[in-house]
Amino acid sequence: EGIMVIRFEMPFNIWCLGCKVHVGKGKRFNAEKKTIGNYFSTKIYQFRMKCHHCDNWYEIQTDPRNRDYALVSGCKKKTEEWEASVEDTGTYKFLTEEERQTIEENPFMKLEYKEEDKNKAK
Repeated sequence: EGIMVIRFEMPFNIWCLGCKVHVGKGKRFNAEKKTIGNYFSTKIYQFRMKCHHCDNWYEIQTDPRNRDYALVSGCKKKTEEWEASVEDTGTYKFLTEEERQTIEENPFMKLEYKEEDKNKAK
């Protein structure tokens, strides 16, 4: 039939639809791999693997058009949303000309900003 058993690593976080268990990115499975079609000259593969906690089977296909994987059955992709703050992204807040001039003229403010920069660097 053209089915090969390979070692498959989960490309993202998913939820099992059988037992509602979270399966983390990087979890490895023994998966059945088979070719199901082509997108231009690129083969489309389907991977079929069994859940570790229940009798459910996951089916995942390669999606060369979108450079991703398509979840066919047995699982749902976990969506993660977060709001990035300035501290999380590590971006630097630029000072206006007035703020810069105030810091240069006031020795205590200058010292305070130097300490903040040292702490950020750590």
